[in-house]
Amino acid sequence: NMVDFFLVMLLPNAGDELQGIKKGIIELADALIINKADGESEGVAQKTKSQYESALKLLKHHSFWEQKVITCSALESKNIDIIWKMICEYRQESNKSGFFEERRARQAKDWMWSLIRDSIEVRLKNHPELITLLPQLEETVIKGTKTPQMAAAEIIKKFF
Repeated sequence: NMVDFFLVMLLPNAGDELQGIKKGIIELADALIINKADGESEGVAQKTKSQYESALKLLKHHSFWEQKVITCSALESKNIDIIWKMICEYRQESNKSGFFEERRARQAKDWMWSLIRDSIEVRLKNHPELITLLPQLEETVIKGTKTPQMAAAEIIKKFF
């Protein structure tokens, strides 16, 4: 929710051992970049690229954008220009489709609610009646003598 373009950098052949970390992220990515596509790793990087391209065909992304998978070598500055052109193309397409403005509006709304939650939390933690009560309630929740719902209800009752 905080970015205009979500790029995921990957390493060649880092599939199975990192699967848990990547789960859920690949679906969100606008592009996947496989770095270190140089020297002995170049063939493995191309294979990794093919595997991700196949996997992405099963996922639905933005209606205006098809996720891209590109290999590059930061060491040799290979395909860096292609990656930048792709990011610029995404920006143009997202503007043209109206997605960019929709996302910015959603980001602004989400940011507003985040600020509200943060402000309420600060006020709760600094409320004179709750300064000593909060740690006590946290302890009762940790010990299991009160449910989180019961403790939250008590805090809300005191605050509002």
